[in-house]
Amino acid sequence: MTAQLSTVTPMMAQYLEIKAQYPQALLFYRMGDFYELFFDDAAAAAEALDIALTKRGKHLGEDIAMCGVPVHSAEGYLLTLIRKGFRVAVCEQMEDPAEAKKRGSKSVVHRAVVRLVTPGTLTEESLLEARRHNYLAAFAEVRGECALAWVDISTGAFHVMPLTAARLGPELARLAPREVVIADSDESVLSETVTESGASLTPLGRSAFDSTGGEKRLCALFGVTTLEAFGQFTRPEVAAMGAIVEWLEITQKGNLPLLRTPVREQHERTMQIDAATRRNLELTQALGGGRAGSLLATIDRTVTAGGADGCWNDAFQAPVGYWMSCRIGWQRLILRWNSLELLPICVMRCARCPILTARCRGLGLIAAGRVILPPCVTGWTRVMRLQRFLAISTCRHFLPRPQRA
Repeated sequence: MTAQLSTVTPMMAQYLEIKAQYPQALLFYRMGDFYELFFDDAAAAAEALDIALTKRGKHLGEDIAMCGVPVHSAEGYLLTLIRKGFRVAVCEQMEDPAEAKKRGSKSVVHRAVVRLVTPGTLTEESLLEARRHNYLAAFAEVRGECALAWVDISTGAFHVMPLTAARLGPELARLAPREVVIADSDESVLSETVTESGASLTPLGRSAFDSTGGEKRLCALFGVTTLEAFGQFTRPEVAAMGAIVEWLEITQKGNLPLLRTPVREQHERTMQIDAATRRNLELTQALGGGRAGSLLATIDRTVTAGGADGCWNDAFQAPVGYWMSCRIGWQRLILRWNSLELLPICVMRCARCPILTARCRGLGLIAAGRVILPPCVTGWTRVMRLQRFLAISTCRHFLPRPQRA
């Protein structure tokens, strides 16, 4: 590598040095108003994005393939690449070009990767599907005991559950995560199971699944000295949650999103549906692919993402456990509103709020004027947007927006 760097321009030497740190990802190398890609990255991206492939200079006697995308429209290209199975390392200019010129005419602007974009770590609103979760999951095994943890960093939801290795496939089919993190030593055993669920597979070193190290990472994340206040977690559960935090630290470059405290779930509280049955019943996805034609799409008349995500999708994926938790949640919510002495709203108001109509009728909570509802459905839309914004605002790595004149 040193010999190669000595024969190229300073800019290309910088690119090769950064690219060597992310061999499995496409490198979006910021140059002015464009993200440029070179060599094999350029060829792969040009084919996937259907953009022109050009060349820039030579390296080791061969033309350097190059393509680029504008910074102001990078999110759309990122979405296409992620959906096609790529990972993207976003490399930004960390200083003003004028500052670099002060060090000499041949000085290169300092650049660094600010984020590694993977299917399970998306935060941009335009890259997320409004009517479904975007889960990042991790599976851990410690001395024959197993656990699965999952998180949606766009909302901060954080869950973990104990399970057996045989239950991994059905649970992945239920959760439909975008990405699953496993120990690299288990890749050959679990790759088929993860691939069948449609998730992207991410192997990490065994040290990321160390329960002792995982507990330290979790305590540092939540600012506590012990996890006992959140529940009694087993070593596999702590290892799985710790692996998620480790991967988020790697991809977000230390700017971790705001995560809620972990919630421990029990698979005994949910109806167990294997992957083949779930697929053939077309509960949430049709056999031909996509949401259209499924049972969920047929009966879902909710207006906002909160209704689609929190009401119908969760109810179909885990029928028993969802309605139990939903009933408890609504009881608390009604008590809270009553404590604020808000006026009751008549049942007829439900007709204007499909989300709440579905929930309340399903739970049998609509009584004569006793259910308190928000004034309009737009309020819930804002709540869901605010929820996602608060979860990702701590990341501090929003993609640049074009300047308006």
